[in-house]
Amino acid sequence: MNRIVRKISNTLGVTNQPRKDSFLDPRSDFLVDSLTMTQKIQIGLGENGTVQRLCSIMEEDTVGPSESLPHPIFCEMLKLSDIKDENRFSAACWRELSRWIKYEEMVETGSSRWSKPHITLLTLQNLLQLKNSLRSCGEILLDVNADSFAVLADKITESWGKSASLSRAEIKQCKEILMAPKYHLIGSKFGSGKESSGSGNDSFYNLLEPLHEESIAAMAKGDKTYNTRSVHFNLLRKLQKDTEGACILIGSPDFLTYPLVQFVRLKTATVMKNLFEIPIPTRFLYILLIPKDHMARDSDTIGRCMGTLFVDEVFSHICYKAKDNLHLCYGIDEFLSQSTIVPAGRLSTQNRLEPHDNLLPQKRCFGGQPTELIRSLSQTPETEVKLHRTGKKQGFDFLLIRLWVGLWTGLLLIIFVAIDASAFVAFITRFTEEAFATLISLIFLVKAVEELMEISYDTPVVTSMQDIFTSPCYCKFYSNDSVILHEPYLLPPSTLTNSSREACLFDGGVIEGMQCFYKPDVFMFSIILFFATFFIAFGLKLFRHSSFFSSKVRHVVADFNVTIAILLMTAAKWAVGTDVPCLEVPDKLNPTKERDWILNPLDVKPWWMALACFLPACFFSILILMDQNITSVIINRPENKLKKGYGYHLDLAVIAVLMFVCSIFGIPFYVAATVISLMHVESLRIMSETTAPGDAPQFLGLKEQRFTALVAHLLIGLSVFLTPFMKLIPMPVLLGVFLYMGIVSLSGQQFGQRILILFMPKKHQPDYTWLRQVQLKRVNLFTIIQIVCFLALAVVEEIKVISMAFPLMLLFMVAIRKVLLEKIFTSRELLALDDLLPPWKELIRPKPLPKDAHFDSNTKFTEQELQLLDESANDRLREES
Repeated sequence: MNRIVRKISNTLGVTNQPRKDSFLDPRSDFLVDSLTMTQKIQIGLGENGTVQRLCSIMEEDTVGPSESLPHPIFCEMLKLSDIKDENRFSAACWRELSRWIKYEEMVETGSSRWSKPHITLLTLQNLLQLKNSLRSCGEILLDVNADSFAVLADKITESWGKSASLSRAEIKQCKEILMAPKYHLIGSKFGSGKESSGSGNDSFYNLLEPLHEESIAAMAKGDKTYNTRSVHFNLLRKLQKDTEGACILIGSPDFLTYPLVQFVRLKTATVMKNLFEIPIPTRFLYILLIPKDHMARDSDTIGRCMGTLFVDEVFSHICYKAKDNLHLCYGIDEFLSQSTIVPAGRLSTQNRLEPHDNLLPQKRCFGGQPTELIRSLSQTPETEVKLHRTGKKQGFDFLLIRLWVGLWTGLLLIIFVAIDASAFVAFITRFTEEAFATLISLIFLVKAVEELMEISYDTPVVTSMQDIFTSPCYCKFYSNDSVILHEPYLLPPSTLTNSSREACLFDGGVIEGMQCFYKPDVFMFSIILFFATFFIAFGLKLFRHSSFFSSKVRHVVADFNVTIAILLMTAAKWAVGTDVPCLEVPDKLNPTKERDWILNPLDVKPWWMALACFLPACFFSILILMDQNITSVIINRPENKLKKGYGYHLDLAVIAVLMFVCSIFGIPFYVAATVISLMHVESLRIMSETTAPGDAPQFLGLKEQRFTALVAHLLIGLSVFLTPFMKLIPMPVLLGVFLYMGIVSLSGQQFGQRILILFMPKKHQPDYTWLRQVQLKRVNLFTIIQIVCFLALAVVEEIKVISMAFPLMLLFMVAIRKVLLEKIFTSRELLALDDLLPPWKELIRPKPLPKDAHFDSNTKFTEQELQLLDESANDRLREES
C-alpha cells in the first residue's frame, strides 16, 4: 500500500512545502495543479455557453486580411534529447517524434520509419493539463512579427523573463535550447537505408537530416539542381497549397525547477530554418519545457494533445481568431464536449486506432458479410427436370438449353445489381424471412427422412423368417403382356455374389424373391445411426454451456460436434460390420456425360431457342434474387450484432458471376445457403466467459471471418483426392447431419415460439418482450396469418406442376405484409412482432448517410435505424389517433 501511495505522490509531484495556485503564481507547477485544483469545463449550450462564445469569436473579422483567414495545418512535434558525435561529446538537439496532417504518424521507437496514420488517443488528465498550461502561461504571443527563428526565440525567452521571472543565465540557457539543431526523418522509404551505416540511435540520426536555408531558397526560386533528398516531396504532395505549419517543442532541460510554456501565433506565416521537415511557412508554435523530476511521458502526452487540437477543424479556426489565452481554453472545452469517452480499462492510449476510413472494409471485394455460405439452389433440380423434360420431348439438347437459361439469368442479375434491386430487401421483414427459413429447414428434415426410408425399399424389415425361406431368388423374363417367356432360373442369395444378378439384368430379366434383397438388420441399424448422429451432434452443441472441463475444452468440442459425430458413427458402422449403404462418390473427376468440359452456346439448335430461354430465366432470376436476399436479411439482423458491411449488392454480383461460370461448365447453380449459413452463424457466436454466479453467459457478437468458408471450400476441392475415405461414410450418418441442421436452424425463431404459444396456457408462457407489448389474441392472429402463408408457400414448392411459381409466391407474401397486415395491425404491434416497412419514396430516393456514419451494426448504424423506426412508429400512431 505504501508503494502505491508513494507512486501516486511522485506522479503528482507532492512535496511537504505548501503549493501555490499556478493561475496566480506562474512559478508554480501548473501541470500538477491542474490535477489537484478545481477546474471548470464549460460545455453548455446557453446564451453564455461555450458554443455561443466560439461562434462569436469565429464570426469576427470574417472579411479581414488573408493572413487572419484559417488555413490547413501541418503539425510536427519535436522533443529535446541528447546526441553524441564521433568524439563522444553530448549536445542538445530536437528530435522529431510525430507529425499530423489529419491523423498522427509517429517515428517508430528504435527504427527509422513512420508508423501508419492513426487516431490519437487522449486522456482527460492531459487535456486538463494542457488547458491549465495555456491559462497559466501569462500573456501569449499573438500576431508576432518575426522573419527567422532566432528573432522568434528572443521574443519567447523575453516573455519568459517577464512572466516567469527568469534570470539572465536561465534566459540564455533557454535560448540555447531553442536554437539547438532540429533533426527530421526525411523520406518515405526507410528500408533501403543507404545512409544508415550504424545501428541503434546512430542509424536513426544518419537518416535525420536538418534542412538548410540554401535548400529552402533553392526551392523558393524553383531551382531543380538543389539536393532533392533534403525535402520530403512525397509529403508535400499530400498537403494543400496554402498549408501552414504548427510546431510543437517539448523537452525536459536539466536546469529547470518549474515548467515553462508559450503559445505563439505569427502575424504573417514565414518559412523558418530547420523548424519543419518540409519548407512550409510557420504560423503557430507551442513550447513546453518541464523539469526532470516530472514523469517522463508528461510532455509527450501533452504535446500529442496539442498536435491533435491543431489539426482539429474548430480549434485551428479558433487559433487564428483568438484574442487571448482564454479563447484557446474555450476551444479545448468545445473539443471535450464533442469527444467520445471510452470506458476505463477498455482501451489504452498506447493503442493505435486506425482512421475511420480504414476501419471500414479495406477492399470493396471483401466488404460483404463473411458469415454467409453458398450451396446449390434447392429449387434448381425441379427447374432442371422441367427443362430436361421439355428438351427431351422437343428433341433439344438439355445442357445447351440450361446454358442459355443460366446466361440470361446471370445477365438479369447483373441488371438487378446495376439498378440496386437489392434495395427492395427492406420489404423482406421477419414475416417473410422466417417463413422462408422454416420452409428450407423443413425441406432438410423431410428429405432426410425420405432418404432414410428409401433404405427400407432396398433392404425391407422382415417380421417372419419363414417368408424368407419360402421366397427364393429367381431371374424371370417377361413380355409386354406379363407372360413368362423363358423358364426362370435360381439365383444365389444376395449375401453371396452380385455377378449373376448383373447377368440377369443384362439379359433383360427381372430379379424377384425376398432372398434377392434380404440383408439382415440393415434398415434398423440405419435408424440407429441416423438418430445417434443427431443426438451426439446436438448433445455436444449443448456441452458448450455445461460445467464439465474448462471453457476452452468445451468450446473446441462444441465447435467440432458434427465432425465428432460423423467419426464416431462411421467407426461404429465398420465395427458392427452391417452392410449399411455408404456414400457413393465417383472415382475420378469428369463430366457425367460424354462431352467437353466447356459448353459452346453457339451450338444450340434451333437458334430461336436461345431467345426462348429468356422466359424461364426471368422466373429463375427472381427466385435467386429472393433466395439470396432473404438469407442475407436473416444473417444481417441486428440481433446478431454484426460489425462488417451487409453487402447485398456485392453478394448478388458474385452470384451473377458464378451463374455464368456454372452455366458454361454445366455444373449446379449456387446461391446463399440459408440453413448452412444459420449453422455457420451459430458456430461463430461469442459468449461472455466471465459471468457472475447465477447469470447466464451474454451474447457478445460473431467472429466475422472468412477463414472458415475458405478452408471449407478448399477441403471440398481436396475431397476429389479423398474419395477412398469418403466412401467409408454411411449414408444414415449424413442424413443424421441433415436432421441436425434442420432442427438447429429452427431453434430461436420467433415464428416457432409463437406457434408453441398457441398451445400454451397463459401461466406457462415464457416472458417474451413482444408478449408484453401486444395482446395475446393479436399475437395469435398474426401467427395464424403467417402459418397460412407458410402453408401456401410449402404447397407451391411441393406440387411439381406449379413449383415454377415459387418466386412469385415469395413476392405475394411481401405484398400481403405490405398491404394486408398494415390494415389489420397497428404500427406499434408490427414493430414488436415484425419490422416496420420504410416509405416507398425513401426507398426510391434514399437519403445519403452522414459523413461520420459507419457500418458497425452493433453501434451507430443500428441506433440510427432504431431511431428512424421509432419516429416512423410515432408518426403512424399520431395518424391513427
